[in-house]
Amino acid sequence: MSAQKQQNYQAPALEKGLDIIEFLAREHVSRSQGEIADALGRKQSEIYRMLSCLERRGYIRRDGNLYGLTLRMYQVGRSQQLMTELRRASRVPMERLAEVSGHSCHLSVQHAGELLVTLERMPSKTLCLSVGEGSNFPLWRTASGKVLLGMMTPDERNALLKGDESFNRLPSAFQKRVHQVAELANNKGYLAQSSDMTDGVYDIAIGVGIKGAESAVLALSCLALQGNADSGAHETLLKQVQVCAEQINQSLGLE
Repeated sequence: MSAQKQQNYQAPALEKGLDIIEFLAREHVSRSQGEIADALGRKQSEIYRMLSCLERRGYIRRDGNLYGLTLRMYQVGRSQQLMTELRRASRVPMERLAEVSGHSCHLSVQHAGELLVTLERMPSKTLCLSVGEGSNFPLWRTASGKVLLGMMTPDERNALLKGDESFNRLPSAFQKRVHQVAELANNKGYLAQSSDMTDGVYDIAIGVGIKGAESAVLALSCLALQGNADSGAHETLLKQVQVCAEQINQSLGLE
């Protein structure tokens, strides 16, 4: 890329913010606004706006007139590392589950208040449902999302759902049911139910990983079975999903 094109693609505000973070990381101690501005060759008015933004986003903290880094950067990096490790630990067990069950399975996490599908595996020789890696759904609409809600404390769950405008527009009876199902999933350790999103689909979801903000959910989705075979077939699928979840946790060193 030519020097002219590089110049056109510069982002001065972003660069100033990164300069501040990198400077404070090198210093290892808190510095004043004036010290930061002098070190970076910037005006204090420029630095003030950046410091305010970084403080608001949780990347730096202010103690009197001194600024220092928080653990936010560490948390961001750790989250990426955890996601990579979770996908690595889940890939082979999920491939086995898809083949033995004949149904697709997917792994999801909470991201920005929604359910994010991060990994999907499908059987090689049968037709099946596909959710799609990278798909986003409201937590309250899915079995996986309700399991994640159940793994939160009541205060965490209430705060997250109150910030969801689509949830707040729902009838109070439906909102109450979401809370009840989340608690049920937490007590049982899994959730098996007909899909709230798609008619004729049956979902089985179980939590994996560390319980809390770093938790994930393994889920299997299948076409609802008809007749008396439902109960026994669903019980078999549940056991297969539970075995897969145990294998993932063992690979993560949690069991």
